[in-house]
Amino acid sequence: MNKPMSPEAGLKQLKADIENFCRLYVPSGEIEVKDKGKIIHDTIWRTNYFEPYEIEIIHSPLFQRLRYINQMGFVDFVYPSARHSRFEHSLGVTILAGRMIDAVMQNSVRRQNKASELLGEDVRKSIRMSALLHDVGHCLYSHTSELVYGAELKKLIKCQFPDGNKPSPHEFLSYLIVTSDVFRDYFEKIKSKYCLHNIDIDIDDIALRIVGHTKGDELKEYATNFIAGPLDADKLDYFYRDSQFSGIPIQLDLDRLLHELDISSIGEANILTVSEVGVICIEQMIFNKMILYSSIYTHHKVEAIDCMFRGVFEYIEENNIPLNIGGKQKKPETAADFLYLVDYHLFALADETEDEKLKELINNIRNRKLLKRAFLITRKSIETENADKVSWAGIIKLLYQDKDEAKRNQYLRDLAREIHKESKADCSPYEIWVDIPKSPISDEIQTIMVRPRKNTGTQCEGIEKYYPLAQYKDLYETNRLNGYVFAPERCREQVAQAAKTVLEKRLSVKFNDFAVVR
Repeated sequence: MNKPMSPEAGLKQLKADIENFCRLYVPSGEIEVKDKGKIIHDTIWRTNYFEPYEIEIIHSPLFQRLRYINQMGFVDFVYPSARHSRFEHSLGVTILAGRMIDAVMQNSVRRQNKASELLGEDVRKSIRMSALLHDVGHCLYSHTSELVYGAELKKLIKCQFPDGNKPSPHEFLSYLIVTSDVFRDYFEKIKSKYCLHNIDIDIDDIALRIVGHTKGDELKEYATNFIAGPLDADKLDYFYRDSQFSGIPIQLDLDRLLHELDISSIGEANILTVSEVGVICIEQMIFNKMILYSSIYTHHKVEAIDCMFRGVFEYIEENNIPLNIGGKQKKPETAADFLYLVDYHLFALADETEDEKLKELINNIRNRKLLKRAFLITRKSIETENADKVSWAGIIKLLYQDKDEAKRNQYLRDLAREIHKESKADCSPYEIWVDIPKSPISDEIQTIMVRPRKNTGTQCEGIEKYYPLAQYKDLYETNRLNGYVFAPERCREQVAQAAKTVLEKRLSVKFNDFAVVR
């Protein structure tokens, strides 16, 4: 997708492209001051008040475009009611961030600690603004499009943030939008018109919070934790929202979790922590995540459609097909080009293009003519004599050989094309995919810090002291996580046999009959 250039040059070009995008989507004229805020009703969080300056952001084209980006990508092709957008999710995260702050303030007063001194009105406003803007960098079909532009973008992320946490691609795009000159000017107008200059709302704090960083001050790390951390408002909102709209029930005692939140000093940092009593809520969160991943996010049909989407853009890339990007016909060259695309552009392209193969690839998605599972890559599908190699981590190591993400993606595509060639099947290489989902139990969960039940002088300890994360991760990956080889139904059997031949040769293992899907 990107033109060959150094990461430094690529980052400079991306920032210039972001400025151009913002010129179209960020208001540039005078701001008409709203004398009062608005009440917004939400299915999950009910009735909530938004300040006038927050409504100003919400009414901007930059924020309104989120209405046309499905929160869960193509999940509604499997769970029909999962049609909520990034727009209402962003409102929900803002609402929940405010409630979390209010809860910590109340807990601080009750426990007679100094946390309430850290959460003044300026901090509250700033955190809510970070919550409101945290997803403005999402592109069509949310995380699905990140599968296309994400790997290359991560090289530029490393260039911008050589140390510390590495944000996800859409978070980085949100960061670049918020720190662009165009948005800075717009935000300064908002501060001026709404008399916010006497309140410490710093645009760099807002932007860094989105990508999980602080501005060189660990004493303010707690403020970032509300937006980007193991207990953040983003996760809590999508737990409830995705569950509600997909129809997959979860159980989380949110009231108890909020009751057990507080800010603790650990070393030189002030961070958001949960009490020992609240560990049961963390257990619920972990189970919820496993349920949502296995039932929804990594459902094999959802994974298949994601692969079909990637096939569309791989075809566009390899055949130099231009798209309507910002009013110009051009091939996507940087991640910023995807910001101009929302969900309806995909199917509009099928109606506009004269390329029959591209039309077919897109219409296969539109008409739900999905790729099928031909071959399973899982612990259960490997012969028992290879038991020393069949943990999920072992399979991943055999597959990837410690490659970085960009090389992993290319390796899997090369593997899929080798399978296509071996199969001699009557289909295109854009319809054969090797797909390896990620585990829901990430390293971030391990950073949760737990306070002792009573103020006995005992230090806060990591969640693993209270909860066997490693064992649950191993059990989930062993029993619920599957890799797939996808193919069109008409050539499923040929591809399955070819996959068995190629993978056994590549991995030096034997697959049993369970691997071939019939």
